Amino acid sequence: MTISSGYAKGMKWRRFLKYPLGFHLGIYEPEMQTAIAKNLKPGSVFYDIGANAGFFGLIASKLMGEQGEVYCFDPVPENVAYIRDLFSINELNQGTVIEMAVGCKSGIIKFKNNGRLETRKIADLTNTNCIDVSIISLDDFICNHRPPNLIKVDVEGAETDVIEGAAKMLSSGYRPTWIIELHSNENAYKAYKLLSQYGYSFYSLSGKQLTENNLPRHIIAMIRQSDK
Repeated sequence: MTISSGYAKGMKWRRFLKYPLGFHLGIYEPEMQTAIAKNLKPGSVFYDIGANAGFFGLIASKLMGEQGEVYCFDPVPENVAYIRDLFSINELNQGTVIEMAVGCKSGIIKFKNNGRLETRKIADLTNTNCIDVSIISLDDFICNHRPPNLIKVDVEGAETDVIEGAAKMLSSGYRPTWIIELHSNENAYKAYKLLSQYGYSFYSLSGKQLTENNLPRHIIAMIRQSDK
């Protein structure tokens, strides 16, 4: 199918029932699409952590052109196969799929299958309904890859682990923009505190500046101009 609207308009999409209708219609999370578009430019590097079907990676690839790089991180084999096919049918050489979870340290973890691929979560080691997946920290990943200009994080509750795994990068002074989906008030507070110490300011997807007392489900964390 050809995506009919939005920032991915004109790109190809292979329809599967397990993914939302909004993907191939191009109407999925329009504010997120706009936020990603505003924070990317040709030649940028985009990390999509918790890429699911790869919709936002597709948008980033279109916006950044052949000089850009897109890394889609997802540990679910079905999602990985879908994203690779998505990049192939759109002839996108700048897209790379990383079949790994992202967290505070690298290794092997258990991943829980609760019946919906897009909501598999890091599981307790004693849970038998799990698959083994590789996990990597951002600090380890950027040792061998271009660091990101923009990071999108949607990891079903493990978002603060992703931030903690980027401590060396952030401490070095390299501080990209983050777009984060928060899955609890506790995670929202912790993410705010973690990134605040590196000089970040916080905004809604529509651009409204936020404080720790009014954090919505999605936030954009950007470095303060005075700290650049």
